[in-house]
Amino acid sequence: MAFNRHSGEQLWQTDARHSFLHNGIVAGGGRVYCLDKLPKPVEDHLKRRGTARPDTYRIIAFDAQNGETLWENDDKVFGTWLSYSDPHDLLLQAGAAASDRLKTEVGQGMAVHHGTDGRIKWRDNDRAYSGPCILHHETILTNANSYKLSAGAFSLLDGKPVLTTNPLTGEEQVWQVCRAYGCNNIIASENMLTFRSGAAGYYDLTTRSGTGNLGGFKSGCTSNLVVANGVLNAPDYTRTCSCAYQNQTSLGLVHMPEMEVWTINHEAHLTKPGQRIDRIGINFGAPGDRVDDSGTLWLDYPPVGGEHPDLDIKVEGDATWYRTSSLKFSGEGPAWIGASGVVNATRISIPVSISQKSSQKSGNATPSGSSDETATYTVRLHFADPDPSNPASRVFNVLLQGQVVMENFDIVDSAGRPQRTLVREFKGIPIADKLTIDLQTQQGHTTLSGVELVREHD
Repeated sequence: MAFNRHSGEQLWQTDARHSFLHNGIVAGGGRVYCLDKLPKPVEDHLKRRGTARPDTYRIIAFDAQNGETLWENDDKVFGTWLSYSDPHDLLLQAGAAASDRLKTEVGQGMAVHHGTDGRIKWRDNDRAYSGPCILHHETILTNANSYKLSAGAFSLLDGKPVLTTNPLTGEEQVWQVCRAYGCNNIIASENMLTFRSGAAGYYDLTTRSGTGNLGGFKSGCTSNLVVANGVLNAPDYTRTCSCAYQNQTSLGLVHMPEMEVWTINHEAHLTKPGQRIDRIGINFGAPGDRVDDSGTLWLDYPPVGGEHPDLDIKVEGDATWYRTSSLKFSGEGPAWIGASGVVNATRISIPVSISQKSSQKSGNATPSGSSDETATYTVRLHFADPDPSNPASRVFNVLLQGQVVMENFDIVDSAGRPQRTLVREFKGIPIADKLTIDLQTQQGHTTLSGVELVREHD
C-alpha cells in the first residue's frame, strides 16, 4: 500500500504474486521496486511436499504515485536484498547473508538492473560475500562478519573489483575492511562507515586508515550509529542486551579533529612477505595506527593495537616507553607522534621489507616487487621531551647507517621547551635491507618518538 504521508489517504495497493520480501523493497526515481518471491523456508516446505519452487519469481517496478506497473523482470531472480542508486538510476539485486542474519539469506550473486526498464546491466552469479550491500556513489561495499575481512568493493557500473593502494608498498590490492566482534551490520555515510567492532566502531573513508573504536560503549544489536548533518547519532538500542558494554543512554557526537584517533590498519596487514616498503612511519609507544596528512601510515611499535604487518623491528638498549596526551604537544609534525616514544634505546633496526618467515614456512617464493638492491630513502626523525615538570638532560649523537647525522643533539635546547616536537630530515640515505639508527648518549637519556621512511624514486 501507498499513502499520502500528510493526510493518511490511501493512494494505491497491489498484491504480490508470491510475497514481497521485506528486505527486497526499495524506492527511488519515482518508483517502488519489489522482490516478489517466496522466502526459503516456504520453498523448503513446498519441496518436502513434492512441489517444485515456482518459476514465476520477479522484480517488479511500480509508479510511486499511482501504483501502475512500469516493468517486470523474471530472468533468474535470486536475491533477498534490493538497493537503488538514484544518481545512476541503477538497481542492485543481491543478498544479505551474514553471521547474525537469517540462515536463509542469499550470500552469492549480484545483478545490476537499469531502473527505467529492468534490463540487466551486468551480472555475476558466482560472487560470494557478506551482506547487506551498501551503495556509496559508484561503489558497492560488502559487509564484514566478526573477525573477518569483507569480500571487497565492486563497481556499481561494471561489477569490477575496486582496488586500493597498499599504504606501505604503493601497489594495488583489493579494498577490504575488517572488524572485531559485531552483531550488527556496517552502514555508511559520506565519509564514514559505522558498525560494532567490540565497542562502537568506524572506518574513515577519507583516509582509509583502518578500523577504529569509540571506546567505552557498544553500538546497538541492530545498526544505530547514524551520521546526519555532522552529528554521529547513537540512540540506545541495548535495552535487552546482556553484553558488558551497557551504556543505557542515547547520545550524539561531533567531530573534534584535535582528539586522538587510533586504528588497526588491515590493508597494511595484507602486505605480502618480501615486498619492499616504499613509505612507512614507526610511532614508538603509540596505542595504534594512524595516517598523517601526507598519506604516511604510522604503525604502533611495540604492536599493541591489533593485527600488524610482520616487520622484524629491533630496539636495543635498556629501552622504556612513554605515552601521554597529544593535546599537551605542539611544534613540528603531528603532535600525536611526539606524544609517545622510546627512551634509552641505543640501536634501532627497521627493515624495508615485510618479513619472509611466513612465506618460507609455506614454501612460497618471494613475490614480485621485492628487492634486495640498495635504494635511497628520505628519513625523518621525530623528537620531543615528554616531561615539562622535570625535563631530563637529553644530549646524544644520532647515526644513520653508521654515519653521524646529528652530533650533541639536545632536544629541549633545540625545541625551546619540553613537549615541543621537532622533525629532522635526511635525504639520500642508502638502505639495502634495513635502516640502522644508533643513538649515542652524551648526557642523560636518548629519546625518539618516530621514524618515517620514504623511498626516493628517480
